[in-house]
Amino acid sequence: MKITVDDIFLIPFPNSDIEKLQILFEESSEFFQLINGRFPFKNEARTFITQLPEGKTLSDKFILGIYDGDRLIGIIDIVKNYPEKDTWFIGLFLISPDYRNRGLGQKIYKALQDYFRSEKVKFIKISVAEQNVLALKFWKNLGFIETYSKIDKIDNNEINFIYFESKL
Repeated sequence: MKITVDDIFLIPFPNSDIEKLQILFEESSEFFQLINGRFPFKNEARTFITQLPEGKTLSDKFILGIYDGDRLIGIIDIVKNYPEKDTWFIGLFLISPDYRNRGLGQKIYKALQDYFRSEKVKFIKISVAEQNVLALKFWKNLGFIETYSKIDKIDNNEINFIYFESKL
């Protein structure tokens, strides 16, 4: 799948771009500080590409790279049929700080919706850390509805995650 949004395109993330992903994570260090209370680890990208919810395999996960030319400017992590059949979960939707506040995230999500519909997805679910106020606003503006909240541990920090869903 290749999605084009203006001069930006989304493609399945190739593992050969792991160094580009690490650079994106380091450019987005404020996200890691906000959520994890730390800068990204030196192996953050390698760890990220294999992280899965319990009961899922790598065949259930796909990662889309958001590119401007050869530059990786964002990443979208999706788990199919999670937490239930016909529901896909967006684990991470991250755009480089250099490309934020331009309406790009909304355009990308609208393009993704078309792809999700072609795959017969019925619901999209996400979770957002309570302290990530900008992300909460972003997803609410896209029409996502809050369903519940739950405290999880990340790097030994307790974080309140707010869960949202959107029906397609």
